[in-house]
Amino acid sequence: MNKQPKANDTTQEQQKCAVIALIGAPNAGKSTLINTLVGQKIAIATHKAQTTRKNIRGIMFANTQTQLVFVDTPGIFKPDGLLEKSIVKEAWRALDGCDMVCLLIDANRKLDENYQIIIEHLKRQQIKSCAVLTKIDSLPKALLIEKALQLGQHECFEKIFMISALKKSGIQDMIEYLAQHSPASAWLYPEEELTDSPLREMAAEITREQVFLQLHQEIPYEMKVETDLWKDVEGVVEIYQTLYVIKESQQKIVIGSKGQRLKSIGINARKQIQHRLGIPKVRLFLHVKVRPNWIENEAGIHTKAKK
Repeated sequence: MNKQPKANDTTQEQQKCAVIALIGAPNAGKSTLINTLVGQKIAIATHKAQTTRKNIRGIMFANTQTQLVFVDTPGIFKPDGLLEKSIVKEAWRALDGCDMVCLLIDANRKLDENYQIIIEHLKRQQIKSCAVLTKIDSLPKALLIEKALQLGQHECFEKIFMISALKKSGIQDMIEYLAQHSPASAWLYPEEELTDSPLREMAAEITREQVFLQLHQEIPYEMKVETDLWKDVEGVVEIYQTLYVIKESQQKIVIGSKGQRLKSIGINARKQIQHRLGIPKVRLFLHVKVRPNWIENEAGIHTKAKK
C-alpha cells in the first residue's frame, strides 16, 4: 500500500505533508489500518480492546509529492482507573497539531456514547474530519449506506469512506482524498522511514503482543514490557526485557509451569522481532517482575513532567 517516491522526484517547494490522527472507540480497526497503509506491521493488533497504549506514527507516500503521517491512537472511552485515564489522555493528545482527523467506526457497531463524545469534541474544536466505516466486508451494502447516511447528519465530517483494511478495499479513495487536501509543507521524515517508534519500543510492543495473544483473558491490562538493554555481540543483537505485572499470581501465569509459557512467549517474540524489525539474529532474554504500583509511579512521573 505504501508508495515510496524515487529520490529527487520532487523539490522541497513542491512537497506536501499532512499529519492525520486515526481515532475511534476501542477495537475500531485503527492499528490494522495503519499497518495496511504503511505496508508493514508497526502497531500491535490483538482481539483485546485497548491493546494500543501509545500514539504511534506510520509514514507513507500517497504520491511522489505527498507524505502522509498517520497517528495510530488508543481507543477513546470513559476511563475509570489511572491506567485507563492515561491511555485516553494519550489518544486526545494526538489531535494537537494534526492537520486532519479520521474517525474510525466499526460498521458492525452502533454509534454509542464513546463515539458521541468524540463527535462532540470534533465539532467544538472544528477539526477537519472524515468518518471512516471499517470492517465493511461483513455487512450488506444497503445497511452500509444507511449507516453512512446516519453519519452524514453530523456536520463535522467533510467526507465519509467505507473500507476494509484486511481486504484493502476502499482505502485508495481515502488516500487520494487526504493527499489532495494535504497542505504544502516539507516532509517531516526521510523517504525510507516507516515509523518514528524507536526499535527498543517496537521490540517491547512485540513481546507485549505475544503476552496478550498467548494468555488471552488470563492477564489484564495492568502489565507492561520494557526493553532494559539492547546490545550487539559479534553480529547478534541481544535484547533484555522485563515484563511487569502487579500481582504474584500474574507472575506465575506468565512464567507458566516450569517456565514453559515464558519460553513460548520468548520464542514467538524473538521470531517476530527478527522478521518485523529486519534484524538477522536476535537473542531475547525475558524476566518477569512484580511491581504493584508501577501505574501510580508512572502517573506521578507524568504529573511532574507536565509541571
